[in-house]
Amino acid sequence: MEPAHRFRLANTELILASRSVKPRDPSIFSCIKKLLKNSFCWTLADLRRQLNLTDYTKLIQLIDDGLLSANLDNDLLSEPESCYVAENTILLKEAKKLTQHFKLTNTREDTIQSFAKFPPTHHAQAALNRLNRIDSGESSRSVRRWKNWIRKGESEGLSRFQALISKRYLSGNRSRRIPSSAITFLDYFIKDHYAPKQGLSLYRAFFAYKVEAEEQKPKTYAVCWETFRKAVKAIPQNIIAKARGGIRASNAKEAPTDPENRALKANLPWEKAAIDHYLADIYLIHYSDDGVAYAERPWVTAMIDLATKSILAYSISFKNPSRIALARVIRDCVRCHGKLPREIILDRGAEFKSVYCASLFAHYCITHTLRPSGHSRYGGEIEGFFGEFKRLWLTQRPGNLADFKEARSVDGKKAPRTSAVIRIVDFRREFASFINWRDHRPDGIHDRSPYDRFLIGQSEYPFIAKNIDNDQDFKLATCIDESKFAIDPQRGIHIDNLWYSSPELSKLYGQKKKTTVRRDPENPHLIYAQVGHTWSPCFSGQIGRYQALSPEFQISEGIIALDTINLQRSISEQCSMELYRLIKKQKIHSIDNGNSENISSLELPCNPDKLPASDADFFQLVKNTTVIQLKTGTWS
Repeated sequence: MEPAHRFRLANTELILASRSVKPRDPSIFSCIKKLLKNSFCWTLADLRRQLNLTDYTKLIQLIDDGLLSANLDNDLLSEPESCYVAENTILLKEAKKLTQHFKLTNTREDTIQSFAKFPPTHHAQAALNRLNRIDSGESSRSVRRWKNWIRKGESEGLSRFQALISKRYLSGNRSRRIPSSAITFLDYFIKDHYAPKQGLSLYRAFFAYKVEAEEQKPKTYAVCWETFRKAVKAIPQNIIAKARGGIRASNAKEAPTDPENRALKANLPWEKAAIDHYLADIYLIHYSDDGVAYAERPWVTAMIDLATKSILAYSISFKNPSRIALARVIRDCVRCHGKLPREIILDRGAEFKSVYCASLFAHYCITHTLRPSGHSRYGGEIEGFFGEFKRLWLTQRPGNLADFKEARSVDGKKAPRTSAVIRIVDFRREFASFINWRDHRPDGIHDRSPYDRFLIGQSEYPFIAKNIDNDQDFKLATCIDESKFAIDPQRGIHIDNLWYSSPELSKLYGQKKKTTVRRDPENPHLIYAQVGHTWSPCFSGQIGRYQALSPEFQISEGIIALDTINLQRSISEQCSMELYRLIKKQKIHSIDNGNSENISSLELPCNPDKLPASDADFFQLVKNTTVIQLKTGTWS
């Protein structure tokens, strides 16, 4: 990509985003004309300050309308302190000439320079010593040789200093003495024998090479260890990685691309964001009973702003990555900011390629971008955040297995699972504390914290983000489609461990046995059932208590109720087995005591036609009845 193209592409995207703000206000152009009479060019930042504007929306719209001219090929509208504007392109070119001279660098003008003209320090010191000896009037063979160097250098346009720079960097025999047949066999062995064999070390491969060379007919000359090592290192590492690990491993070992040809990264908040999952290296308690805790590793889903590296939203789950985790992080972003990024970059997981994800993003006009497959370098920003959380925070919390080797080397009594003491609500608080600390610490070469850069960027360019209302429509749009469920006229719809009902369901009684359901990804006591052409909310009997909880405990209860259903079933199965063991134990105990008693029973006729007609006849029937003995266990 040409440098001019990447600048114009970034500026065009920003201008298109500004068109979402309506109606336009070109009235300020008259004020700008007065300012342009005093100075023919201004920066966007200076114009905003002079006009007392809160952001750059109106100025960028004037550039879009052609009333102001900006150099879209060399300047960035997202860098207002350096982006000059004028009334026309002719004046803008003059402004560029004035500012270009004072720029520290322009990468397109930087070229490869000769080593002889700009030597390192020790070479320069040696040349200065020679000059001093020449100027001192010394007469020696060395001085005469150096004077010849000067005369030869002057004919080539070099100064005295440059002509006396040592030429030792040109010394050495650069023609290989190894026979061409040996070089051919060496290349063949490395590419066809060493590269494809996974796990084969370079040292062991060298001995295999020597054996293969000796068995060649005619016998091939074998190079030494150092030559063999250098030959392997000279081959691009991605070639060997591809032979051993495939395309993904090859991409990870590729050399970096030319920075001048790379696309520009996001420069403003809400311009681009990334979402990814992380199986946290810590155990959290999801159920406890009489001092016995059941713990599992949670999944963390986070959304990061690529311009400022700030975390926009996150969610915690005990389930594997799914549409529910995506819905939760989208909801958290809108709940905290009332906005969504203009573009969201995702990996190629099933939940990110689902119809649910594509339709949700299309509904809110969000660009849905998937990372290239097999490129592990993409997504480094969110992976870096997870790495920081693991290294800086989790290593100091109980129940962690951040050091995997250490966690595997301890015995069962010291395993991380047994030392878990943190519950989901506490983990969410700690995660939020870490994010807050991270957003206020120094970051790279910036003179502002990520928090300040985020706030300033979104206030100066408010049209970048997609403004979303956290209303009923948004909540329904982020609900998860489920299959059809049966309708019980007395109790409603049964899902997992809860019954959901609504007066609207009575319209379906006698008409449909099942109806389509959309499940809320956060509220376990709410579903939406299809009733005719509408989605009717249905609640469980615990909705009143749930509404009284604080937001933190509402979210935590939703995670426990929706994500641990299978874990709870596993615990219930263990309890059922324990119940059978207790009953079996009591039965054996009763038989061992031998305290059974004989209870008499009357064998009465069960035919209603033979029943006695009076009380006297009844007693006569009992008198003639056979008595049998029943054996039972003890009553105590």
